[in-house]
Amino acid sequence: MDVHLKAKKIVIKGGEFYIGTKDDRYTNKGQITLAGGRNEPTIAIEDQGTEAGSKIIANIGRLNFYGKKRTFKMTRLKAPANIGDTTITIDKTDVDLVAGDRIALAPTDVVYDRGETKNVVSYDSSTGVVTLDSAL
Repeated sequence: MDVHLKAKKIVIKGGEFYIGTKDDRYTNKGQITLAGGRNEPTIAIEDQGTEAGSKIIANIGRLNFYGKKRTFKMTRLKAPANIGDTTITIDKTDVDLVAGDRIALAPTDVVYDRGETKNVVSYDSSTGVVTLDSAL
């Protein structure tokens, strides 16, 4: 069964929030929509000295999501990725990327924080071409 949880705030304080387990993964579609408004009051998280916004998942407990098991964790680029590109070509063609996946591109610069994250629009497993949601 697909699940869509809609909430203004989710606060896990000393408790646990699981979606699936390691042994029984949740493989259907699951979605969480945070519906708090910009002008709604913020909340103070007791004992933490922290003020949180109006759309939050505050975790001071345990939060675990176990979804579909993926076949890979990383790969290399097969061709250079340049500023302005909206596609990249990856070395492996046996990965299970799907539209909506979020990928991280590590920097090849000496400045460690120049990596980027992008959403996958499409992936062609025969060529290794990944179309991204925005330009690099």
